[in-house]
Amino acid sequence: VFPENAIAPGISYPEIVRILAESDVLDLADSTPEEWRTQMLARWEQDEIQPITFKFRDGTWVKLEERRTKSGDIVTHALDITERMRVWAAIDVLPDAFVLFDREERLLACNRRYREMFPDSSALMQSGARFEDLLRQRVFDLLLDRPLERARAVPRIEPGLGQPLERPRRECQPQVARRQPLAQIAN
Repeated sequence: VFPENAIAPGISYPEIVRILAESDVLDLADSTPEEWRTQMLARWEQDEIQPITFKFRDGTWVKLEERRTKSGDIVTHALDITERMRVWAAIDVLPDAFVLFDREERLLACNRRYREMFPDSSALMQSGARFEDLLRQRVFDLLLDRPLERARAVPRIEPGLGQPLERPRRECQPQVARRQPLAQIAN
C-alpha cells in the first residue's frame, strides 16, 4: 500500500496520513487529498475517536478503530472488511426489501429497497435503532397520512403506545416485507 521505505518505526501519524493522501492509493470519492487529510487529523482531536471506513483503489476496504490509552497515546486497529462490504453491496441491490435485527431487536442493516418502502421512517434506519421505535414511527406516519383511518385507529393504538411491545417468537422465519393497505393494518 505504501511506497517502499515510506513507513518506518517512529513516523508520526500526520506523516502517515500525508503519505496516504498523496500516494493515490485511496478512493477518496468526492474528497480532495487535503480534505481527507484534514478529516483524518481532526478525528484524533475528538475525546472519543469515531471509527472510520475507507476504500483503496484496488477494492480493499479498511475500517480504523482507535482508542486513546491512559497515557494519551493512541492505539489503532485496522480491520480488512472487504468481504463484509461485498456482502452488504450485494444485499443493497436485492430487488426485495432486506432488514436484519440482532437479538436485542436493534437494527443491524437494511437495504435500499427497504428504505424505499418506508421513506418517512428511513431517517431512523440507522444501525442500532430499536425495532419498536421504527414500528411506532411507521404507525405514526401511516396515521398522519390518513385522517379517517387515524380517527378509527388511534383509540385502539394509543393505550398501548407507552407499553413495551410483546417479544417476538423465539423461532422466527425470514420474511419478505411487503406493503399492505392501511385498511388491513388499522382494522
